[in-house]
Amino acid sequence: MPSVFNNLRLEGAGRQGSLQIAGDGAAYTCRSGRSDGKVTKVKGVKRATWTVFGKYANVVLLDGDDGVLMRLDGFTAKNKDALKNDLQSIGVKLEDLEFCSSGANRGKHFFEAQGKRFVVEQTEPETEGKEPSTKRLFDLDLSRVSQCVVPTNTRAGAVPKEVSIQFNEDRREGAAEHQLVELRLFVPPGSGRDGDEENEDESDALRIQQQITQAANLKSVTGSLLAEFAPSEGVFVLPRGRYAVEMYADFFRMHGNMYDYKIAYSDVERFILLPRTDDVHYAFIVALDRPIRQGQQRYPHLVWQLKKTEAEILVKLTEEQIASKYGASCGLKPELSGALYQLVARVFKVLSGKKVFTTGKFRSSDGRHAVSCSVKASTGQLYPLERSLAFIHKPTLIIKFEDISAVEFERFTGYGQSSATKNFDLKISTRGLSRRPFLISTLRGATPRRSRPRRWRGGGREAVKPSRDSLAAVPAATRPGGRGTAFDAVDANVSAPRARFSEERPPSQTQATARSTRSRRSTATSTRASSSSSPPKDSK
Repeated sequence: MPSVFNNLRLEGAGRQGSLQIAGDGAAYTCRSGRSDGKVTKVKGVKRATWTVFGKYANVVLLDGDDGVLMRLDGFTAKNKDALKNDLQSIGVKLEDLEFCSSGANRGKHFFEAQGKRFVVEQTEPETEGKEPSTKRLFDLDLSRVSQCVVPTNTRAGAVPKEVSIQFNEDRREGAAEHQLVELRLFVPPGSGRDGDEENEDESDALRIQQQITQAANLKSVTGSLLAEFAPSEGVFVLPRGRYAVEMYADFFRMHGNMYDYKIAYSDVERFILLPRTDDVHYAFIVALDRPIRQGQQRYPHLVWQLKKTEAEILVKLTEEQIASKYGASCGLKPELSGALYQLVARVFKVLSGKKVFTTGKFRSSDGRHAVSCSVKASTGQLYPLERSLAFIHKPTLIIKFEDISAVEFERFTGYGQSSATKNFDLKISTRGLSRRPFLISTLRGATPRRSRPRRWRGGGREAVKPSRDSLAAVPAATRPGGRGTAFDAVDANVSAPRARFSEERPPSQTQATARSTRSRRSTATSTRASSSSSPPKDSK
C-alpha cells in the first residue's frame, strides 16, 4: 500500500496537505482552510527530483517533456526512502538535484523542457582530491514571464549588459504573500559565445533577451488583426512613451520600443474620454482590473493623449461580418473617417463591448468641463462626471460616487493668508478603513464666510457643508440647495436621498462665557479711557 506523506505544501495552494502516489500519477489533498478536502491529481509522471533546503526537502514531479506537474515542499529526511519506493512502483526514479549554496551569483545558462525553463548553473573548479562539480543556481518557469526587455543606456554607443525579466503575479486563492516580480541579469560582453563567431556585433544581452522572448512566446499573437493605430497618432502619458496599438477580437496589444503589452478586454474595467483644457487634445483613459507593470511601477490606468485632427481607419472586416457579430447599428464600418479621438473611442467600444464614459453637464466658471487643481505635489485637472470623479494625469484617479463616504471642503492656507480668500481644498473619504482620504488642493472659489465648515449628514454619512459663498463658482444644478444633493444632481440616473443640512448650532456655554468676559473687559477699558480723558476739577 502506498505511503501517505503529511504536513506538505503544494505550490500555489498555500495550505498544508497530504500526498499519495497512486497509478501513474499523484494525488494531493488539502487538509486546512476553505479548501479542506480538495484533491489535486496529476498523471503522466516520468521523472522526480529531490532537493534539500535546510531542514526540509523539495520534490518536483515532471512529465516526459520535463514540464513541472507538481512542486511540493515540507519533506523530511525520513520520507526519502518511502517516497523512493512508491515512485519505483510506478516506474519513476527519484533523482538528487543539488543547488549551489556557496553564495555565488554567476554561472552559465541554458534552456530545458523544450525551451520552457531557463536554468543557470555554476561549475566549481577542480581542486586537489576533488573533481569539478556542477550545481544549479536557479531555474525559471518561462510560462510566468510577462516581459523581457533590455534597459536602455543613456550613454552613446554603450553596449547593453542587462536583461530585465518580469513575471506575472499569482492572484489565485492561497497564493504566496511574497512573490518574485522582477529579475535582472548582468551579461558581460563575450561571456556566452562558446566559440560562436556569428553575429559578433550583436550584444549578448540582446541575444539572451531574444531567446527568452521566443521561448516564452511573448511576441506570439493568436487571431487576425482588425485595426491598427500608429505611434505617431497619439502619445501615451501613462505609461510614458509612444506605442503602436493593435486591435484584435478578444484583446488589444501595445507595441513600444522596449515594452510590449497584451491586454484582454475582460481585464478592462471601463473607458473614459475627456477633453483636455488646452482645447487641442483629448485624453482616452483605460481603467484596468489587472494593472500592467514596468519594473516596480504599476499602472492601473492607461492615459492615451489624442489630437482632434481628422483621420481614417481601416477595419479588416466586411459589413456582413460586422453586422453578424456586433450588430448593424454598432457604428463600425470597414472604412471610418472623422476626428481621431472619436474613431478610437468607437473602435474600442464596439470590439470590447464596454461603454465609453465622457463628461456630463458640469461647467466651470470659464465654461470648461474640468477645474485645475493638484493632488499631493502633482498638478492636473479634475473632471466631475455623471457617476464618478476623474483626475488626470499623474496620478490618475477614478473615484466612483458609490464608493464615497464623505466630502469635506476645507480652507486652503498653503500659500499664506491671501490665498485663503481664493482657494479651498476638497477632501474625499472613501468607504473602507484601509483607504486614506484623497485631498484635492488649490481649487479656486470665492471667499468663504467661515473658516470652520459646517457638518452635514447625507445618506447616513457625515460630511461637510461648504459655506454659501464658496458655492458661488458651482453651477446651481450641483449646489446642495438646488435640485437634489451634490451627488444625485450630477447623476440623474442614480437615486440618492436628499441631504439633510443641519442648522448652525447655538454657542455653547463655554463660548458664551468667553464672549461675556471679553465684552466686560472691553467695557471696562472704554470706561477707564473716558475717565482719563476728562479734564480735572478745579480745587477750591
